[in-house]
Amino acid sequence: SYSVILVRLKRIHGLSRSLSWLKKQFRRLKLKRRCKDPLEITVKALITKLVQTSAWLKGYGAVWKLLRDKQGCVVRRDTVMRLLKEVDAEGISYRAKRKLN
Repeated sequence: SYSVILVRLKRIHGLSRSLSWLKKQFRRLKLKRRCKDPLEITVKALITKLVQTSAWLKGYGAVWKLLRDKQGCVVRRDTVMRLLKEVDAEGISYRAKRKLN
């Protein structure tokens, strides 16, 4: 958050700046916060494609990592878990049976 950045600037570099100054610098450098999850329809289509093309998947963590690394899609893990349950319910139940409790 902005307050953390301002505290670090003061502590590490000895710079005491205002919040408006920091926001202005971000605008000047054209820096933006990372956007929220892409459309769920797009993510669901990518997950469906992964399920159809791969022989087997290890779970939602592996799917999340494939989406992030191979597809460049930044999405929350819980969103991937929920969508994977919708797309591959049979595979989820199979992996749940093999899990040690």
